[in-house]
Amino acid sequence: MVNFHGWFCLSSTFVYPDNLKYTTDNLIQEKLDEQAWNEGSTNLFAHIKRMNGGTYLYIGGDRNHFGIKDEIFELLEFIREVDNGAYGILYVHDDESRISAIATGYGVYIMKRGKIHYAPDPWLSPLIPTVEDEMD
Repeated sequence: MVNFHGWFCLSSTFVYPDNLKYTTDNLIQEKLDEQAWNEGSTNLFAHIKRMNGGTYLYIGGDRNHFGIKDEIFELLEFIREVDNGAYGILYVHDDESRISAIATGYGVYIMKRGKIHYAPDPWLSPLIPTVEDEMD
């Protein structure tokens, strides 16, 4: 089983090399539409929300297998490229992962200053016994 949850604070504008200005949230929404994040699946969500002058992207999902892994990291790389001021976190749990921290708990992907870093989660991991009891 795989579940992931994340939030990202987006900057307001990005200037393409031809000096045309686009809002980063429009570019990211186009990417979400291209990847069909919100079409027909009740196991995934991605939406951009504007609140109190800020723009935020929320993503999450719960799947049997990590079939959407490429789309998630393609989306994060796209955000990093078009908005190097974006920051946020993505928590991932995948019981089939080769990374033991993600298989037994959560791994955290941190976006800040145009880079994406991985760190093991210190608060919810390992899932057993930190948040769940071992099954008999």
